[in-house]
Amino acid sequence: MKTIDYLKYSFQIMGYKGFRAFGFPKMMPSNSVFSVTNACNSRCKTCHIWEKYRKNSKLAKEEMTTKQWIKTWKTMGPSTFCVFTGGEPFLRKDAYELLLGIQKYKKPKILTICTNATFPERIEKVLDKFIRQMNKDINLTVNISLDHIEEKHDEIRGIPGNWKKLLETTKVIRRLQKKYGHPNLCYHTVVSKWNVHDVPKIYDYVVNKLKPDVYIMEPSELRYELGTIKTDILPKKEDLAKVFRVYSTNKNVTKLTNLVRKIYIDKYIKGKGLPCYATFNHVQITTNGNVWACCMMADKSPLGNLHNVDFDFKKIWFSKKADEIRKKVKNKSFPTCKGCYLAVAANTSIPQNLHLTLLYGLGGLIK
Repeated sequence: MKTIDYLKYSFQIMGYKGFRAFGFPKMMPSNSVFSVTNACNSRCKTCHIWEKYRKNSKLAKEEMTTKQWIKTWKTMGPSTFCVFTGGEPFLRKDAYELLLGIQKYKKPKILTICTNATFPERIEKVLDKFIRQMNKDINLTVNISLDHIEEKHDEIRGIPGNWKKLLETTKVIRRLQKKYGHPNLCYHTVVSKWNVHDVPKIYDYVVNKLKPDVYIMEPSELRYELGTIKTDILPKKEDLAKVFRVYSTNKNVTKLTNLVRKIYIDKYIKGKGLPCYATFNHVQITTNGNVWACCMMADKSPLGNLHNVDFDFKKIWFSKKADEIRKKVKNKSFPTCKGCYLAVAANTSIPQNLHLTLLYGLGGLIK
């Protein structure tokens, strides 16, 4: 982002503080997550979203159309941060048109596209076309899921040959970077009981051999969105504490992004979450039109459904139901709030609680 964008965001932070503390000024979210499909060809051990359409094929017909997404974005206005995700978003035939809609109506400064990297040809076709006309102010990142190395990655992800496709997709991103200077290459590892003891090995391989622009590791989560609430996927917190020391000993941690994530994860491990800004500056919209506070609670407590308000987002965001949800978020009244580490919401909760983050980080340095 440019200096002027950081200044604008600084003023937004103050506004959101007031919104959370006093209910004023009423503001639109600066961090927006768009789950454009629940369809997914992966069969991940840490995510069961792929089962939704298998269990109920009618749900696939409820996906919002291109026009409905664009109509929604028109009523939302700009968001500094946007995430384009799924499911596997490149399974949507209109992925390019949706990205154009986000650029035109959401005007993000930072746009992240999440993928399992199993469709390298399709990814290259869509991104090459999009980047050619992309606004130069957008910081575009492709976030590739990487849960282990080689065959073990395929085993956790549930797709034979996934690792090979991941490497092909990596080459695609490198070609695009050479051609356009975009996008950033990011790998994202979900730390679960299946890979927690191999994290140092995975981290070393990714950082020193694959050499991405960004590398993110974060704990697996029990989410309603992923269908993992009653599953046994979590690593022991003591094991998690050990492996995340990798962050503090690796030179990559000097990068601000990794540093603040390390701080947030440390707080998660110790059960000291930062005040949450979901429903204040963070929102997630799902493929069936439901508006969520976050993906932890998901459909257990939606703010509303866009189909019921003719895709006018403001009618849901500024509704009495939304205010009720905000009170519960503020008071951590939802069962999933306890010990929550939500990666996407963390990106907005950290700057909103910068004083606490800095104090915590300073305390860690002094120790």
